[in-house]
Formats: sequence, C-alpha cells, structure tokens
Amino acid sequence: MMMNVFACREIAKGTAEGEILISSDQILFYHVRPEDGVVMERDHCLNGISIKDKILVFPGGKGSSVVQMDGLYQLEKHGTAPRAFIVEEPDTVLVSTAIIMGVPMVDRVDPYFYRKVRRGDTVRLDTTRQTIEIVERSQRMEPILLNGHNLTLHDLNLIAYEGYPVAIEPEAWNRVKRGRETMERLAHDGKPIYGYNRGVGWNKDRDVKENLIEKENRKVIYSHALGYPPYNTIEEVRAMMAIRLNTLLIGASCASDELVDLYKEFLNRGITPCVPRRGSVGEADITTITHIGMAFAGENQVYYKGQQTSAREAMEQEGLEPYHWQLKDAHTVMLSNSQGEGTTAILVKEVEDLLFMSDLVYCLDYEGLNGNIEAMRQDVNTLRGLPGQKKCAARCRKFLEDSYLYDKDSKRALQDSLSFRGGFTITGTVTDALEVVKKFLAIQINSPSDNPCIIPETQELYVTSNFETTSLAVAVEMLSIALGHLSRTINYRMIKMADPDFTGLTRFLAPRNGESYGYSQIQDAFSALDAENRFLITPSSVDFFAIEGYIEDHASNLPLVTTKALHLVDNLRYLVGMEALYAAQAVDLRGNVRLGRYTQKAYDTIRSIIPTLEGLRPIQEDIQKAYGLIKSGKLLENMDENDK
Repeated sequence: MMMNVFACREIAKGTAEGEILISSDQILFYHVRPEDGVVMERDHCLNGISIKDKILVFPGGKGSSVVQMDGLYQLEKHGTAPRAFIVEEPDTVLVSTAIIMGVPMVDRVDPYFYRKVRRGDTVRLDTTRQTIEIVERSQRMEPILLNGHNLTLHDLNLIAYEGYPVAIEPEAWNRVKRGRETMERLAHDGKPIYGYNRGVGWNKDRDVKENLIEKENRKVIYSHALGYPPYNTIEEVRAMMAIRLNTLLIGASCASDELVDLYKEFLNRGITPCVPRRGSVGEADITTITHIGMAFAGENQVYYKGQQTSAREAMEQEGLEPYHWQLKDAHTVMLSNSQGEGTTAILVKEVEDLLFMSDLVYCLDYEGLNGNIEAMRQDVNTLRGLPGQKKCAARCRKFLEDSYLYDKDSKRALQDSLSFRGGFTITGTVTDALEVVKKFLAIQINSPSDNPCIIPETQELYVTSNFETTSLAVAVEMLSIALGHLSRTINYRMIKMADPDFTGLTRFLAPRNGESYGYSQIQDAFSALDAENRFLITPSSVDFFAIEGYIEDHASNLPLVTTKALHLVDNLRYLVGMEALYAAQAVDLRGNVRLGRYTQKAYDTIRSIIPTLEGLRPIQEDIQKAYGLIKSGKLLENMDENDK
C-alpha cells in the first residue's frame, strides 16, 4: 500500500494539520501584516499571499531575534499565524521563536517529501512521532496567480509539467495599462521609440508611420521568425509563455490587453506553439519566440489535445480570434529571454531529479563495495561548511539508514578512493552550482527584459540592455562543468567496481557460474559517453559575431548553452542507469547483506525491471532498461512506501 508518511526531526513540539504553503525564500515575520497574515516584503516569493493557518514550508528565518519574535507574536495575537513550520536550515533565532511561541517545527525531512508535496495539499505534522503525512491531495488545480513579481520555480513547474492554469492579479492589469499609456503619450509627443515609431535592429533609424503600425508589426514578426528544428518540448514552451506573461505584468512593457490575454488563454486552454529550439543567440530570443507570436495570429503549428495542428484550427475550436497586431506588440513578443529562461527552468528540475537518483544509486553502489562511509558523517561535513556537500551528505545518510555499512567490519579499507569516499561532495558541487543558476533565474523571470523600458509608477521610458543574460548563461555553463565532474566520477566508480582486487568480487561483476563475462565491454560505452560530455561542457557563451550593422556585438547563447546542458543530463541518465546495473549486481554477489531503508527500495525497483545477471543475455537491453528507469523517475515511485 502506498503511504504518504515522511520522517522528520522534532524541533518545537506539537501537532498540526493544514494546507501546505511553500516558500523558496527565507521569512522574517516582522514583514507579515498581522491583521490578515499577508507577506508584505517586496520581491519575496510570497509577497501578497497570506500565511494564516498554513503549514509553512520554507528554507529558514532571517533577521534579529527581537523583530522575528515580535513579528510572530503579533501574528499569534491576531490569530493569523501559520499552524506549523517545516524548515530546511533552522537558525537559532527561528528555533527559539518557534519554541517560545509554541509553533510546531521540524527539520531534516525525508527528502522525498519535497518531491511529493505540492501546493494546496493538506498535511498532518506530528513532532512526537516525528512524521509528516499528506492526508489529502489537492484535487483542484487552483490557478497560479501572476503579478510580475513573485513567480517561483515551484509554481513555474506546476504550470509547465502539470498544466496548472494561470490567473492575473487585478492590479497587474492596471500596471499594463499605465505602461501602455505612457509609451503612447511619449510617442504622440514625438519621442523616438525603438520598435514602436522607429524600426528595430539596423532599421532603428527608420520612421514608422502611425497608420502603418499593423503592417510594421507583421514585417517585424515575419522577418524575425527564423528558428529551425528540432522544437522545444511542450513543458519548455509552457514555461516560456508563463515567464513572458509574468514579466509583461510588471508594467515596464508596452503591451495591449489582448496580447496579454492571449498568453493566458493559450496556457489555460492547452494550446502550445511549436517553437524551434535553434536559431537564437540569446540577446532576447528574437528569432525563436516570435513563433509564439505567429501562433497568436493563427499562423504556424501548435500542439493541441495531444497532436500537432494549425494554430488557426486550435483557436477556432477554443473560440479564440487570431490576433491583429497593434502598438509594438510584435516587438514586445520577441524582446524576451523566455526561451533561454524557460528551458533553464526545465533544466533545473531535470538536474534536481537526476541528483536525487544519482545519490541513491551511489549509495547502493557503496553497499555493493562494502565501503567506509565515515566521510558522510554530519559533524565532518558541518566542519567543512559547504552547503551542497552538507545537503548531499545528509541525503546519503538518509538513504543508508539501517544499512550494514554502519556495522563495524575489519575488512573494510581505512579510506576508499575519492570517487566513493567523496561521491556526495561531487553531487554537492553540482548542487552549489545549481543554486547559482536558480538565483539568477529567479531574478530574471520576475524582471523585464524590454528595450526600451518603462519605469513603472513614472512617466519615463529609457533605452536599456536588460535583455542581457550572460550571468545566467555563465551560471549554466558552470553547472555543466560540475555535471562533467559527476560524469567522470561515475565512470571511475564503475571502472573500480569491475576490478576484483578492489571489490573482492568477480572480474567485471560476472556471475560466479561463468555463464557470462558480466559488464566488461560496457566500459567502452560509458567512456564514449564521458568523451561526449566533455565536448558538451565546452563553453558556448563566448561564441558570437557582431551583427545587425555591427550594433549587436555581444551575445550569451543562453538557449544553446541550456540545450547542451539538457543533452548532458540525458547522457548522465545513461551513466546513472549503468551504475545502477553495477550496484545491484555487486549487492547480489556480496550475498545476504542488510541494505539501507531507501537503498533497499532502489534495489527492489531495479530488480523488478532488470533481473540479476546470471547467464547469457544482451547487456545492451539492460542498459536501455536502466536508462528508462532513470528517465521515467520510476526509481523514485516507491520511495515513500511504509516509511512511518
């Protein structure tokens, strides 16, 4: 029977039941309005959202003890406080505040909880039993409210992967209107405005007459829709549309209400434009996301109800009229980095999934080795202090709970090779690099990339370079390099696991009956993948020409950088899958050993699909099954079974 019960550690005693609210930002309760529990901190991911009666999931607290305590006291006094805290990194101030104010609080939560829970779920927290139970899954797909300021990666994933609808905050419509009116007034007063009453690119010196605005929009959209196959996935394009819609709501663009509404309607009605993956250099994805604009006008192809069809036909079925271009909407559609940003958002989730499974397989492989896990100790890693390393070490300790590796064994090495002893430090490095990507991405999906840009709440408009996204591109390249280290480390572990002098097992982990050579020539296959990965981590952000009359003489190549990283992740799925073959086979050869609570489940899942290698069979088929296991995420499906 599937259970939705997850282990945790008690910090402040108590029980609570309520609806989950997830924050990706630290919280200072002094910045929460006592009367209704609404977060009032500008740029906070929960700004404008009430935390009243919620089970609050957040990284940790911030601020001094005085303001934190007073803030929570005021919430308790007004009856608007959260019911419980689930935190990742509890600090002394937050802990003391929760204990004094009697708010149940836990940390060290089963890592699968964060993968399983979603906004709107009802959970029951019991600190005495040290459990969190998901008692009711949210059946409603409550729209994600967009306002231009606090779109989180969590909510973006709900829109992209699960098809959540979106809604627009009423005040955001007012900001869009004010921005539009500002640009129209300035243009009427004779101010030259790039992309509106002037051309774009090298044509910036050409006037655009007011009576030719629609034609100019069509000239712009047709001349810029230049991308070429393959196409972005449906999830990636949904992320692109959500990001661009959100940034339009800041009020820094000049957009018609009809254009804004089409982004919303396409998302909510499941109409997904076919966007070519290639063709953008990343200084706004002007040659690729223009295909979204083409679809709004009823042109080009879209994905709709499980098949590819014409945009016009999909719109007709939904009762939507093809868009007639006005203002500078063609330029507004294309002056965004949403292709690179949307693809990066998908990359972030794919990497997080991969790291979770890689650490799990690594732990199972360590059990196959009968290795020394002292290096995973909490005190050892706390002393070092690197956040990613601490997080992955803690995750691995969790995976190995109750494993025989915690028993003393004089046969173990004093210390193992670095690919094993420090395997979690490598995924920790990837985790740290991923945090840098998430930091820049969170900024970009909530800030305008428009040129020119209206300064909200003023009547001013200025030329900008806010479509520059090199910081994010370089961060993704750093992430790719970190993934390259993971690739090489997995390969070295597999090479060592094939060596009987290292493992005490058979050569190539072959069956003892001599019926098969085991995993011998597989080394050629994973070596070739690693060589390809070394090519994929080569930086591309520095590769560009000076174009458009030498005006556009810098580029970031973010879409290419991220596409290469996604390819790298897919190659790593093969490598993690191959290591799963090695790990399970080594455990079988090791004999009747006691596996960890989570590694046992991983082993059972692997063996439910790929039996022990005992005789002759094509190894290539095992590799494909192992790859499918990692790609599908099936390795994680039973991670929460019976975990009371």
